[in-house]
Amino acid sequence: MDWEFAVNWYLVAGIIAGILLIDLCIRLYFARFVLRIFESPLPLHVIPASPDEDAERIEFPTTNGLTLRGSLHWPANGPPQGLIIFCPELHGCHWSAATYCSGPLQNAFAVLSFDFRNHGDSEREEGYVPLHWLTDREVSDARAAVRYARSRSDLQKLPMAMMGVSRGAGAALAVAARDPAIGPVAVEGLFSTSSLHVYYAMRWASMYIPPWLFRWLPKWHINSTLALSRWLSSLRRRCRYPRLESLLPRLRGRPVLIIAGNRDSYVPSAISKQLTDRIGGDACELWIVPKAKHNRARSAWPELYDAKVGEFFAAMLPVSERRFHNEEVAVESRTPESA
Repeated sequence: MDWEFAVNWYLVAGIIAGILLIDLCIRLYFARFVLRIFESPLPLHVIPASPDEDAERIEFPTTNGLTLRGSLHWPANGPPQGLIIFCPELHGCHWSAATYCSGPLQNAFAVLSFDFRNHGDSEREEGYVPLHWLTDREVSDARAAVRYARSRSDLQKLPMAMMGVSRGAGAALAVAARDPAIGPVAVEGLFSTSSLHVYYAMRWASMYIPPWLFRWLPKWHINSTLALSRWLSSLRRRCRYPRLESLLPRLRGRPVLIIAGNRDSYVPSAISKQLTDRIGGDACELWIVPKAKHNRARSAWPELYDAKVGEFFAAMLPVSERRFHNEEVAVESRTPESA
């Protein structure tokens, strides 16, 4: 009886081991292609930004002994009543803050912008190659900008908000989620690493996996394999990919404006909707801008964009301190119809 039990036990164990081995082979087969695509840079095009001679040049330390450099833009009509930390997009520079934050700059806000490591005027970390995916490096740099602002006597007492574009949007939200002292956050072109990775993997999987196998694999298996490929990438690149989805619920109840273009060929508006729902609550607003491509909402509707963003941040100031430059612009009545 004991002999029969042992045989049956070994037989079951062998079957389970065989299934796990087959499963591992499938995952490695899938991850081998996914990893190569995951680490391929996107052909992003960034509009060059001109230097602002009136801005103050700044520098401050970040992790790994590096120095970040950027600029501090002062409001156009008097002393600042609030401060916005601006996080640029991949390949963008700190000078782009004057464009994206034009509305707040004319509404009593100072804007502190910086170049992430391995970008623009900031120092480079040897061996680190920035991609469009958010890593712990960009989050550390954004936190360093917040610490620098709080170390300055002329800024530390101002109410603080954040704004970010594309990869910088994720950095801004990740930092704000961990710091309840930061107020409103406005972002454009937002995506999370896992959501966008899954979207593209499902879109292009048939190019690398036989259709019969793709139909057979359950969704949880595909998602866990993609997570495995991201983990392998983090080991190879010696960085971490923050899981933005787990941080976003901490922002519930805080004013958050998520701006997305309905002609964004990189980040579909469905992903913006998913992340908006992840934050939840009435204080989080999704603004899908007609005719706008990735990070190009202001290019499509500059006057409306400045009014919308300016008024969003102005809401954190006392009524007596709101000095919006174009008060006759009614954002709700000027919203363009969908293309």
